[in-house]
Amino acid sequence: RGFSLSTGFWVLVGHPGFYLTFAAISKGVYDADLRCISRGQYKMPYDASLWGMLKWMQMDRLWAYIHDVPQIAERASRDGWRELPAERRQPPGRTYPEYYLRNFHYQTDGWLSDASARIYEVSTEALFTGTQDAMQRLPPAPLPP
Repeated sequence: RGFSLSTGFWVLVGHPGFYLTFAAISKGVYDADLRCISRGQYKMPYDASLWGMLKWMQMDRLWAYIHDVPQIAERASRDGWRELPAERRQPPGRTYPEYYLRNFHYQTDGWLSDASARIYEVSTEALFTGTQDAMQRLPPAPLPP
Protein backbone atom coordinates (compact mmCIF):
# COMPACT_ATOMS: atom_id res chain seq x y z
CA ARG A 1 0.00 0.00 0.00
CA GLY A 2 1.91 2.99 -1.20
CA PHE A 3 1.92 5.84 -3.61
CA SER A 4 2.71 5.37 -7.27
CA LEU A 5 2.22 7.64 -10.23
CA SER A 6 -0.28 5.23 -11.76
CA THR A 7 -2.30 5.17 -8.52
CA GLY A 8 -2.28 8.97 -8.43
CA PHE A 9 -3.33 9.13 -12.07
CA TRP A 10 -6.29 6.76 -11.59
CA VAL A 11 -7.43 8.54 -8.45
CA LEU A 12 -7.48 11.83 -10.35
CA VAL A 13 -9.07 10.47 -13.53
CA GLY A 14 -11.58 8.36 -11.65
CA HIS A 15 -13.08 11.18 -9.61
CA PRO A 16 -14.37 13.95 -11.88
CA GLY A 17 -16.91 14.89 -9.20
CA PHE A 18 -13.97 15.90 -7.01
CA TYR A 19 -12.89 18.49 -9.57
CA LEU A 20 -16.39 19.78 -10.20
CA THR A 21 -16.92 20.21 -6.45
CA PHE A 22 -13.64 22.07 -5.98
CA ALA A 23 -14.32 24.21 -9.05
CA ALA A 24 -17.66 25.28 -7.54
CA ILE A 25 -16.06 25.99 -4.16
CA SER A 26 -13.21 27.93 -5.80
CA LYS A 27 -15.65 30.02 -7.81
CA GLY A 28 -17.56 30.87 -4.63
CA VAL A 29 -14.38 31.88 -2.83
CA TYR A 30 -13.18 34.06 -5.71
CA ASP A 31 -16.62 35.65 -6.15
CA ALA A 32 -16.70 36.58 -2.44
CA ASP A 33 -13.12 37.88 -2.64
CA LEU A 34 -13.99 40.06 -5.66
CA ARG A 35 -17.08 41.45 -3.86
CA CYS A 36 -14.88 42.51 -0.93
CA ILE A 37 -12.41 44.16 -3.32
CA SER A 38 -15.25 45.91 -5.21
CA ARG A 39 -16.66 47.27 -1.92
CA GLY A 40 -13.24 48.61 -0.98
CA GLN A 41 -12.79 46.30 2.01
CA TYR A 42 -9.28 45.63 0.73
CA LYS A 43 -7.22 46.30 -2.38
CA MET A 44 -6.71 43.98 -5.31
CA PRO A 45 -3.92 41.66 -4.15
CA TYR A 46 -0.55 41.79 -5.86
CA ASP A 47 -0.72 38.10 -6.77
CA ALA A 48 -4.02 38.46 -8.66
CA SER A 49 -2.13 39.13 -11.88
CA LEU A 50 0.04 36.71 -13.82
CA TRP A 51 3.14 38.83 -13.08
CA GLY A 52 2.31 38.96 -9.37
CA MET A 53 1.72 35.22 -9.24
CA LEU A 54 5.03 34.52 -10.97
CA LYS A 55 6.72 36.82 -8.47
CA TRP A 56 5.79 34.69 -5.44
CA MET A 57 5.69 31.31 -7.22
CA GLN A 58 9.43 30.90 -7.39
CA MET A 59 10.46 27.95 -9.53
CA ASP A 60 12.85 26.49 -6.95
CA ARG A 61 10.00 26.33 -4.44
CA LEU A 62 7.61 24.86 -6.97
CA TRP A 63 10.13 22.15 -7.93
CA ALA A 64 10.83 21.42 -4.25
CA TYR A 65 7.11 20.92 -3.67
CA ILE A 66 6.71 18.74 -6.77
CA HIS A 67 9.62 16.63 -5.54
CA ASP A 68 7.94 16.32 -2.11
CA VAL A 69 4.48 15.30 -3.42
CA PRO A 70 5.22 11.53 -3.66
CA GLN A 71 6.56 11.57 -0.08
CA ILE A 72 3.46 13.43 1.10
CA ALA A 73 1.20 10.91 -0.65
CA GLU A 74 3.15 7.98 0.81
CA ARG A 75 2.93 9.48 4.30
CA ALA A 76 -0.81 10.05 3.88
CA SER A 77 -1.35 6.47 2.68
CA ARG A 78 0.09 5.16 5.96
CA ASP A 79 -1.44 7.95 8.09
CA GLY A 80 2.00 9.16 9.18
CA TRP A 81 0.80 12.42 10.70
CA ARG A 82 3.26 12.28 13.63
CA GLU A 83 6.42 12.00 11.53
CA LEU A 84 8.58 15.01 12.39
CA PRO A 85 12.25 15.82 11.91
CA ALA A 86 14.50 14.66 14.77
CA GLU A 87 16.17 18.07 14.79
CA ARG A 88 13.94 21.11 14.47
CA ARG A 89 13.88 24.68 15.61
CA GLN A 90 12.39 25.24 19.03
CA PRO A 91 10.66 28.37 20.26
CA PRO A 92 12.95 30.34 22.57
CA GLY A 93 12.76 29.03 26.12
CA ARG A 94 9.83 26.66 25.65
CA THR A 95 8.43 23.79 23.61
CA TYR A 96 5.76 23.68 20.94
CA PRO A 97 2.15 23.05 21.96
CA GLU A 98 1.01 19.49 21.26
CA TYR A 99 -1.05 20.70 18.28
CA TYR A 100 2.12 21.73 16.43
CA LEU A 101 3.82 18.38 16.89
CA ARG A 102 2.36 16.81 13.77
CA ASN A 103 2.91 17.21 10.07
CA PHE A 104 -0.05 19.19 8.87
CA HIS A 105 -1.54 17.65 5.72
CA TYR A 106 1.32 15.12 5.81
CA GLN A 107 3.84 17.73 4.69
CA THR A 108 7.45 16.65 5.13
CA ASP A 109 8.82 18.01 8.43
CA GLY A 110 5.42 19.36 9.43
CA TRP A 111 6.38 22.98 8.74
CA LEU A 112 9.13 22.71 11.37
CA SER A 113 12.13 22.91 9.05
CA ASP A 114 13.56 25.54 6.75
CA ALA A 115 12.84 23.30 3.75
CA SER A 116 9.15 22.91 4.60
CA ALA A 117 8.83 26.62 5.37
CA ARG A 118 10.18 27.44 1.90
CA ILE A 119 7.45 25.43 0.15
CA TYR A 120 4.60 26.33 2.53
CA GLU A 121 2.91 28.87 0.23
CA VAL A 122 3.13 26.66 -2.86
CA SER A 123 1.94 23.56 -1.01
CA THR A 124 -1.05 25.23 0.64
CA GLU A 125 -2.12 26.85 -2.63
CA ALA A 126 -2.00 23.39 -4.22
CA LEU A 127 -3.86 21.83 -1.28
CA PHE A 128 -6.63 24.43 -1.44
CA THR A 129 -6.77 24.41 -5.26
CA GLY A 130 -5.44 27.94 -5.57
CA THR A 131 -7.84 29.58 -3.13
CA GLN A 132 -5.67 29.80 0.00
CA ASP A 133 -4.81 33.49 -0.30
CA ALA A 134 -8.39 34.46 -1.11
CA MET A 135 -9.68 32.45 1.87
CA GLN A 136 -7.19 34.19 4.14
CA ARG A 137 -8.34 37.61 2.94
CA LEU A 138 -12.04 36.99 3.40
CA PRO A 139 -13.48 38.36 6.63
CA PRO A 140 -15.06 35.79 8.92
CA ALA A 141 -18.84 35.56 8.86
CA PRO A 142 -20.49 37.40 11.74
CA LEU A 143 -21.54 35.28 14.70
CA PRO A 144 -25.30 35.10 15.29
CA PRO A 145 -26.57 37.18 18.24
